[in-house]
Amino acid sequence: MIWRSDLASSPRSGFTLLEALVTLAILSVLLAVSASALRGPSPALSLHRTGADWSVRIAEARARAVANGQGVDLVLDGAACDTAQAVLRLHPDGTVTGPDLCLTEGGAALRLRASVLTGHLARVDP
Repeated sequence: MIWRSDLASSPRSGFTLLEALVTLAILSVLLAVSASALRGPSPALSLHRTGADWSVRIAEARARAVANGQGVDLVLDGAACDTAQAVLRLHPDGTVTGPDLCLTEGGAALRLRASVLTGHLARVDP
């Protein structure tokens, strides 16, 4: 005969609800991280990264033009909207002249214009 006190002291098999929920939460975080890693960067992110790289190159060339007191031509291949090359002219007084810059990747497009006074790139709305 099995007594009620014997059932209460025996270990129970299985998982508690809390253990199952914690396990599901950990698995969902791992799945989300792995899915984003497999997908790769979005085209918009790649465009903004390229634009940031160009901003750094423009700032360096502008500093060089001001420091040397001579104009610098910065050639960006595949950046011009209308031609194969974009040539930005960085003047010794710190100003910048040149065409708009266009970036396209994976169906996403970005048009940038260098500020005449500072050389900073800003998005141009179509």
